Amino acid sequence: MLHKTLTQGKWDTYSTMQQILSIGAEVGRAKNAIAKDDQKETSNSYLRGIELLELTAGDKKWKSKLKEILYLKEYLAWLWITQNTNKDICYTLYRTLLDISPTTYKIKI
Repeated sequence: MLHKTLTQGKWDTYSTMQQILSIGAEVGRAKNAIAKDDQKETSNSYLRGIELLELTAGDKKWKSKLKEILYLKEYLAWLWITQNTNKDICYTLYRTLLDISPTTYKIKI
């Protein structure tokens, strides 16, 4: 576990907005690491995002969006496995994350 102090119980107490923005922050870190040509940090950011999406999938408040959450996790895992370094894909993934929640879809990036 990369987020050593984060448990499912603690994650479940976060609002949907906090959860989505936390995952989005990892995608943003990956995008910044790509810009710096830092493959290790890109990989670590992808892994942290995957971990947060796994916790999100376990949170009951996402039951109606579980399919979308698992799709995003699978997509982020694909980015990690293929060591993808396309910043545009990170931007698209970030926008998709924001669009998944009614509390974050209006955020402009």
